[in-house]
Amino acid sequence: MSSNNNIKNLRQLTTEERKEFLNSFDFVFCDCDGVVWVITGAPIPRVFETLQCLKDNGKIVKFVSNNSVRSDAEYKEKISKYGIANVEEDDIIHPVKSMIWYIKRNNPSAVVFPLLPKAGIDLLQKHGIKTVNMDNDVSTCASLASFVLKHGPPKVDYVLADLNPSWGYIHLVKGLEYLKDSQCQLLLGAMDPVIPLAVEHNIPGYLDFYNFLTKHSNKQPIILGKPSLLLADIIKERFNITDPKRCLFVGDSLEMDINFGKSVGFQTLFVLSGANTKEDMLNAPECNTPDYYADSVGDFMDLLGD
Repeated sequence: MSSNNNIKNLRQLTTEERKEFLNSFDFVFCDCDGVVWVITGAPIPRVFETLQCLKDNGKIVKFVSNNSVRSDAEYKEKISKYGIANVEEDDIIHPVKSMIWYIKRNNPSAVVFPLLPKAGIDLLQKHGIKTVNMDNDVSTCASLASFVLKHGPPKVDYVLADLNPSWGYIHLVKGLEYLKDSQCQLLLGAMDPVIPLAVEHNIPGYLDFYNFLTKHSNKQPIILGKPSLLLADIIKERFNITDPKRCLFVGDSLEMDINFGKSVGFQTLFVLSGANTKEDMLNAPECNTPDYYADSVGDFMDLLGD
């Protein structure tokens, strides 16, 4: 029998299965966009009530997003506003935080060129990481040519690329110039092929931008967003995870969230409130097939009610 036919619907668990499931994990790692809120920010019904109830029942709830566009303060404010008590910035992980962890672990004095949103650049600077100005008055073909021919110092150790709506061709070319240094490494964030804006309304992700950088630099990128296993190392270290099976990863993307959770050894719950559909789930390869599925995180309330 295909493993896709063995995926359990939370609403169809027996009373005994519900108790067994709830007792099988200590940590809940939850994606954000498409899981706790839609990408425009509106909360998904009953989700925050459910997550707080899980916390009240002794579960440790953390948030693992591929979206670095929001600042830590914005994440914390939004999550707290919608009803989760005692949220700290350290409870939230996103690709820029993972990049900071990697840089501090491998080259804490590094200089970086950040193809990142403003919140990401601010966070780098908050953590004492030296950054090169992304714009640097390169706004015309002539000024770009001047930069390419004369850019010189400072030496850049890493080019960081993640979701940033204001990127342009000029920024990519600047990144390539720094990557010509054999010692300069390319760090990539969110690998989502699409960004879900609403039900059945997706826009392309940033893979084509990443492909431009990798193709023309001939660099093997270091990936630090989901589903990278480097992110798994960060999560295990940061939250002192010794038994991955005692963790539940909740996500709406089969390729990003469920693939990541399974590769780490977490239990996985797929929710139908975001990027992928039930049909996608039933046709997914084994590596993207969840253990459980639900309409939304709100379905937990039925389990907790028992």
